[in-house]
Amino acid sequence: MKSEIYIFAWLFISITFSRNVYDIHKVGHRPVLSVEGDNVYVGGELGLVKLDKKSFEELKFISVQNVWAVLVDDDANLLIVCSSLGDGKSQCHKMTLNLKEKDITSEQFMIDLNTPPLSIKCRLSDEIGIVIAAPYIKSFTNRKDSKTIYSLQIRSLDEFMYSSNTVYQLGYNENLNRSQMTYIAGFEHEQFVYFLYNVYLNDKFIEAKLGKMCASHHTYSSTGFRTSYEDIPLVCYHEHVNYTKIEDGLVLNGKMVAAFSNMESSVICSFSIKELAKRFLDSRINILRCNQKTGWKNRSFKPDPFSAWQPKTCIHLNNNTCAESMVCNVIKGDFCNTVLYYTIEGVDPIVSSAVYKTTRRVLRHLTKVDSNDRVLIAATNSGHIIKLNISSSYSYTVDVEYEITGSHNIVDLQTRNRTIYILTDTELQRLDVDDWFFDNDCSIPEPSIYICTIALLYIRSVLGEFV
Repeated sequence: MKSEIYIFAWLFISITFSRNVYDIHKVGHRPVLSVEGDNVYVGGELGLVKLDKKSFEELKFISVQNVWAVLVDDDANLLIVCSSLGDGKSQCHKMTLNLKEKDITSEQFMIDLNTPPLSIKCRLSDEIGIVIAAPYIKSFTNRKDSKTIYSLQIRSLDEFMYSSNTVYQLGYNENLNRSQMTYIAGFEHEQFVYFLYNVYLNDKFIEAKLGKMCASHHTYSSTGFRTSYEDIPLVCYHEHVNYTKIEDGLVLNGKMVAAFSNMESSVICSFSIKELAKRFLDSRINILRCNQKTGWKNRSFKPDPFSAWQPKTCIHLNNNTCAESMVCNVIKGDFCNTVLYYTIEGVDPIVSSAVYKTTRRVLRHLTKVDSNDRVLIAATNSGHIIKLNISSSYSYTVDVEYEITGSHNIVDLQTRNRTIYILTDTELQRLDVDDWFFDNDCSIPEPSIYICTIALLYIRSVLGEFV
């Protein structure tokens, strides 16, 4: 009887869940996901599709090669679609929400698509813009510079040049081009844009870092180009082990929550945004301290924006004063509107203790539930979706785990209106945060008590296999 209950529950769950699956074969490999308004957009190597968010009905498909970013311009009610043109060239252009092209395109640029580029929509210099981060980006209008962070203005999709509306472009140190920054996650919080990335040297992992730049106050004036980019290494510590490779991260309840991994397991660490600001400031002062035996020099990034300009300042540690008055605001906490002509690479890591750990599985993706700062959703490399309850700032506990159907290679995980969208390399799945099979107290009124009991028995049997 017990096995029959499990079989019935499995069939019931499979039938119900199958209505919430969209096969992405039309879109092709390397898919990207955007959930906006009443629609879902999925792009890939073969095209871009628009789906009804409630029914997953295919509303429109267009053939576009190698779509690698889909964003929404809320002000103009348009899509921004970035795609490859072949031979390493890419371009971003605008489309209507019904996938009709508008005559607004960015300049062409070269971008490394071997690792998925990171694209963030945020407010930059009082204009809505797009920040694109990838291991390698080169503009055709300035062929000398290879960049790793590149910005476009959504209104016109023109590149931000070195002018009154300049934002920021972060360039590699050319003689260290064997180093590579693989960007994992990014977000805007208050006046900053943050980047989580892993650093590799000759294809060997070195460290994880958190970079940040000011989202405004980037202007070119008579006193020079005002920079603001700096970074700092991150470490998540658990039971005498340092986890140093970033898998994903986001901001939740005033904290940056990040998943780290080693070869066989994962941990989650929580970093206070206020504490991060303090550590950035301490790192900056230490790097720029006076009377160093060897001068401060970036390892991977080159001076910005003109290599002929060098920093002419140092900070006296005894009273935190600067040697040059022009750049004394370099020690301020926000680091915005600072004349320095350099990116600052932090060397002393921020170390935090883990609030959650998995064994024999790696946490690949994190997402938060709308207006709920006590729940975190995570996805593993084994195809499991985990609902974590944030009982305190120091401890996350598992509420329920669920194993998705089909491919376990999860590419992206997003939530909108308490619905989880799970994109794998073969299909798009949808899961309601409040569905009966994702709520272990069975308080949802839709299913009957009989069905609810069966479902919970099935889930507990599945969970038992992972204990």
